[in-house]
Amino acid sequence: MSVHNENALELQSVSRSFPGVRALTDASLVCRAGEVHALVGENGAGKSTLIKVACGALRADSGSVFIDGQELQTPTPLAARKLGLLTAYQDTSLVPSLTVAENLWLSHHGVKPLGLRTKLRQVGKLLEPYDLSFGPDTRVAELSPGSKQLLEVVRAMMHRPKVLLLDEPTAALDAANIAKLEKLVASALEHGTAILYITHRLDEVQRLADQLTVIRDGRIQGTYGREAWEVDDIVAMMVGVRTDLAFPPKPPRTGTEPVLLDAHGFGGAGFGPVDVTVRTGEIVGIAGAEGNGQHELVRTLVGLRSGHGDVHIEGRQIHARTPAGARRHGIVFQSGDRAAESVFRELSVMDNATLAARSELGPIGTIMRSRQRKLFDPVSADLGIVAASPDQPAAQLSGGNQQKAVVARSLIDPAKVLVIDEPTQGVDARARLDIYRAVRRQADDGMGIVVNSSDAAELEGLCDRVYVMSRGRVVRELAGDDVRESTIVESFVNVGGRRTEAESVEAREGLSARTRSLQALLGSTWTPLVVIALLMLGIGIYAASYTSVFLSSSNLSSLLVIALPLIVVALGQQAALISGGFDISIGASMSLGVVLASFWVTSTSLGGSIPGILLCLLVGVGIGLLNAFIIRGLGVSPIIATIGTLGVISGVGILLRPEPGGLIGEGISNALNADIGFIPWSFLGLIVVAVLCEVWLRSTSLGLSVRATGLSEEAARRTGIRVEYIKVGAYVICAVVAIAAGLFLGVQVAVGQNNIAVSYALPAFTACFLGGAALTGGRGSFVGAFLGALFLTLLVNVTPLVGLDVAWAQTITGVLTILAVIAYSLTGDSRRMSIRWRGRAAIVPTDEIAQPRTGDPGTTESVANTAERP
Repeated sequence: MSVHNENALELQSVSRSFPGVRALTDASLVCRAGEVHALVGENGAGKSTLIKVACGALRADSGSVFIDGQELQTPTPLAARKLGLLTAYQDTSLVPSLTVAENLWLSHHGVKPLGLRTKLRQVGKLLEPYDLSFGPDTRVAELSPGSKQLLEVVRAMMHRPKVLLLDEPTAALDAANIAKLEKLVASALEHGTAILYITHRLDEVQRLADQLTVIRDGRIQGTYGREAWEVDDIVAMMVGVRTDLAFPPKPPRTGTEPVLLDAHGFGGAGFGPVDVTVRTGEIVGIAGAEGNGQHELVRTLVGLRSGHGDVHIEGRQIHARTPAGARRHGIVFQSGDRAAESVFRELSVMDNATLAARSELGPIGTIMRSRQRKLFDPVSADLGIVAASPDQPAAQLSGGNQQKAVVARSLIDPAKVLVIDEPTQGVDARARLDIYRAVRRQADDGMGIVVNSSDAAELEGLCDRVYVMSRGRVVRELAGDDVRESTIVESFVNVGGRRTEAESVEAREGLSARTRSLQALLGSTWTPLVVIALLMLGIGIYAASYTSVFLSSSNLSSLLVIALPLIVVALGQQAALISGGFDISIGASMSLGVVLASFWVTSTSLGGSIPGILLCLLVGVGIGLLNAFIIRGLGVSPIIATIGTLGVISGVGILLRPEPGGLIGEGISNALNADIGFIPWSFLGLIVVAVLCEVWLRSTSLGLSVRATGLSEEAARRTGIRVEYIKVGAYVICAVVAIAAGLFLGVQVAVGQNNIAVSYALPAFTACFLGGAALTGGRGSFVGAFLGALFLTLLVNVTPLVGLDVAWAQTITGVLTILAVIAYSLTGDSRRMSIRWRGRAAIVPTDEIAQPRTGDPGTTESVANTAERP
């Protein structure tokens, strides 16, 4: 390792406050090139705030940040990246719905611009040196948590950064991937990169760090060299007092205690069949390398996934198909994924802790605060929950205190069997110890406990027995003195073979390769386009066979002309939807465009009409900026904001034209109605526009950035994409295009009418959905929106020709909208689809399911050396 003396990253007297909280106070830190500088501290100590200030995600109240000798004057992630600082986040900044190649390209946004096609051809070569188990065309959503974390680190390293921030990089890695990561760290150091390494794993710090800084309560406690510290000293500085880090003692066991849980021949997607027993007062661990069925086992046991086999509680067979059903039989679950599955962030810490004790809080479903405090206060004191008051929202607590609030539920409302997935994920040393003591105390009170943990040291210190899993089967059972970290790791490392990435996906999702291929086909961007085209062909053939009027030039010309306003407004709405927004006021904007045209676009020549057209479009810019300000600036929901602007725009239209009047000039009418045969030139022009927009969306850097912003705004922001510019631009484009659609409509009606286009809003959304769009953003096609609008117009045109009431067109439109949304929900996300197909019921968001994580193989004898898993 080559060590340099120059300061690659320097924070000077940085302070940062939040309402009621002083997160950082005069924090100073120096990272030198070619060194690993570890940063450790308790949850809530200020590590996250310091990282965000360093990488430009937060502006400091005072102090300075220097990267490679240059001050970070404009604190944004992009500015920090341009100076040479990149961050690999613990929860990753990857966009799941994009491929590996597209995610790698996004990291170049604004730093080293690459042509998208160039990236797609070359990215495979960029991955080769890193020995990863997946290819550039793999969708990130299909990767295991460990593979995602490695990709996050590799993506940052590809830039050869001056400073690399690694935020809990081993949190989702098993032993093999930890070894890979340490090789990547060594490689970065050889290139002179300074690495700021944030972790709770003090054993990693001992192996890797050249310098170590301890932070507590927002203040730097000291910086130490490699030989200047011991584990107990560092923990004492982290928590403020000397702390006994020993696991709670295990009581002697005879193996004759009554059996609480007995699962025989138990299996499900990704594991089994296995036999698992848990006796009264026993803590049973589940161990194994990442992706080998542990996670699936515990989730199936509590009814989050469907399974098969015999499960008995106290000798009585049960069928727990849902978490509620499992709870009725005495099985409760504590997920390791606090944010997605455990903590209700907006509820108070007391409400979170007492959530399960509904019958004890008051009569007939009421909550009596005195009873709630009587239940909460002793458990809170016992666990050491630190909160300003019982009513403090959980979102304002540190990760450790949030986890304690979850643990408190089973203490307040005990069950027969407690199943815990990653009990100390994202938890510091002292909080971890409090949780271990609570778990052991519940076992001592007679509860049976199942613990799935990726940390072998945690399993050694906590569990009475451990089942070791590999490829979905139990390969070894350890008990008594055999429950040792080294034995646990050896048991699954020495079993022949590891699951491939594809096998791990199949295990997690419960989908075969053939099923996933079919799903990928159904979820393709181009599938909706093909379906719409086939539907239009079929309807056209039927209509032509029913009546010759359909294929007459006059009917076809009328069809295309009538379709023009809807096509235009659908293209604008699609731009908003792809970026992650939407605009309900487009119908009112179209109507205003008609009204304005009756005042400003009255010339008999096209040249004379241009100033008026530009003025109309300028009004559209103002409407878009107003929507963007309300939504992005004030934080109002898009649906509420655009309903409000709909009312304002409609009111302005009525004030300007209380009654139909004015005359739209022949200049614009002649231009937009000009045709070649029965096809209007403007229709041909819109085909070109839709195709060019599609090419831009799929084949340019900005198009990919827009899709990434719609798919995951936070990931896009972390990557350095200027999210606000994209969002504001999308709303402006949508409003301007809506005004333009009003001009197309105005040509058809010839006079100003204040409500002429109100009915266009719903068909515009429908056209976008038929074209593959989703309200969640990031998906859709401009060509698809074009075809969707044309298809809806075709329905309206055909229904009277074939002798049907026009109401049938509305009914079919509604049915197709529902089918389009259902199709997206089934094909847009593999995990969501697989869970719904198997009837798994849960109150948790299934697209945020936590995955098993595998801990470090190194021998560790204290709680301080176990891992925090964010």
